[in-house]
Amino acid sequence: SCDEIGMMSQGLNQMMASLFSYSTLLRQRINRLTLLYNVSQATNHIEETDKLLGFILDSLLTATNSEKASVMLIDRDRSKLFVKSYRGNYRSESEYDFSIGEGIAGTVAKTGEMIIANNGHRDPRFLIREHVKKDYEIRNLICAPMIIKDCTVGVVNLCNKQHELGYDNDDIDLLSTVSAQIAG
Repeated sequence: SCDEIGMMSQGLNQMMASLFSYSTLLRQRINRLTLLYNVSQATNHIEETDKLLGFILDSLLTATNSEKASVMLIDRDRSKLFVKSYRGNYRSESEYDFSIGEGIAGTVAKTGEMIIANNGHRDPRFLIREHVKKDYEIRNLICAPMIIKDCTVGVVNLCNKQHELGYDNDDIDLLSTVSAQIAG
């Protein structure tokens, strides 16, 4: 009968939608595992630090569909973070010195704990520098510590994920793993 065919058609459509969703998720997971493998291989084969960091940041931008990425290291003598490497539309490295404990990156450097700020510059932990207009362009960000032997040596930042919901648990897992590889 027509009702049975309609119900079967509806069931088939639901199964197809579920399969498509599962297929998309599986493809994302495979891409992230490939990224981790490639980063691991790069750390073994690329000897120049700047090239290695550039490769890793480019890979993170692609995997997370983000606009900006940076690695900031701690200068213990000055109690500051400075940009070691970056990708995306940053202005210049000199504009990126932050005191330890200041803003999101400084807080991550101080506490050794990852921060996700999916409200970007509207997050109360975000340091707005009134003279830097691009600070207001940060829609969302994630910042992970780089830790060696229980000591934070720097942070990895990703900004402006091209997804309305911002960064998620998969991004946390990926960035945690990659930041540990960079530090190690």
